[in-house]
Amino acid sequence: MNCAVAKQVVEGVLSGPSPNGRWYWRPLNEAGGSVPVPLSLVDPSWASATKVRLCIRRTISGIEIVESDDTSAEKELPGVLLNGEPLDLPETPDLIPGVVVNAEIPYSRVDRGEPKATAKVRPVVVTQVHRGYLVVRPVYSKNTKGRGQRLTEPVLAGLSVGAVVASEDVVISLDKVGTSRGRLTAPDWRLVGFGSYRDR
Repeated sequence: MNCAVAKQVVEGVLSGPSPNGRWYWRPLNEAGGSVPVPLSLVDPSWASATKVRLCIRRTISGIEIVESDDTSAEKELPGVLLNGEPLDLPETPDLIPGVVVNAEIPYSRVDRGEPKATAKVRPVVVTQVHRGYLVVRPVYSKNTKGRGQRLTEPVLAGLSVGAVVASEDVVISLDKVGTSRGRLTAPDWRLVGFGSYRDR
């Protein structure tokens, strides 16, 4: 279906699904929060952090998703060459501040349940992105007392109700990063002490 006049096709990134099955979409090159995707437009093959193009209409109240863009099937050519040949690199989440991903985080103390374990995969909030490494803050859903700031809208970021973002930063290499879960809402980003998304 073609995007008609007064509408436009915009590339954005997906987050979801939430526990109630909702997906959210955020324009890549614009400030602002995520927009819920109408259930009729949800593609069963979607994965969180995937880039998709959607037909939108801009209204006084914000962005309205109108329809999917049939020309947006992801048929991207490899962007890296090795000895003149295309090199397929593993997919990585759209790593920007505010995104929530699963990552391997070293224990700060011995886990009595697993005394030999040195790290655990848990959700983290990306706070800084650098070449080869990230600065993140772990997210806890158990034993949260005194750990940090409790989120007000954790489900929209792919987290459990009652999730707490730690107050301390942890530096991890990119190879410790796993799948994407979502992105903090703008109010929660400010709540954990990072100002507005627009200030990045």
